[in-house]
Amino acid sequence: RTLCTVATTSNGINVRSRPDPNSFRVSQASFGTIMDVLQQEVGTDNRRWFRVEFMVDEIPVSGWIRSDYVQPIGGTVCPAIRSSQ
Repeated sequence: RTLCTVATTSNGINVRSRPDPNSFRVSQASFGTIMDVLQQEVGTDNRRWFRVEFMVDEIPVSGWIRSDYVQPIGGTVCPAIRSSQ
């Protein structure tokens, strides 16, 4: 289920295998890439990360991207992370 839809705000954004800036880079996204957000977590860097799916040359890609590199589009709002307490 999609939580929200976002687009990248700059070029060469790394998409990672986990919500960790040191995890394996599975892809890079160019400016304006549209992504569906499927999940969100606080990463190892204490930042908000989104698990996303998007297409690159008609091939589906999934991975994690930091939320400050994207913005919601199409009138969607990404919900806040719920506290685990």
